[in-house]
Amino acid sequence: MDAAPPEPSAYRVAHLRQALLDDPRLREQGVELIAVESRIVARGVVATPQRRAALIAVLAEHAPEYEIVDDLCVSAVEEPHGDPEVL
Repeated sequence: MDAAPPEPSAYRVAHLRQALLDDPRLREQGVELIAVESRIVARGVVATPQRRAALIAVLAEHAPEYEIVDDLCVSAVEEPHGDPEVL
């Protein structure tokens, strides 16, 4: 039976934050990473579902030994309705 990986260290979490900043798919700064037992929780708001998927993929690539928990929200951006307001 495989043992669970150790709890991610502060160093490991910092490395993952840097990976989110460096990855050209993201350059993400506004996401919080939290180490909980053998999981890494990604929490915050991203602009699109594609960025959400890319963020989880980057974390999984850089920390395959940990369970990645997606606690992200996609910001709701609505298309403008009607004609633009003229000032």
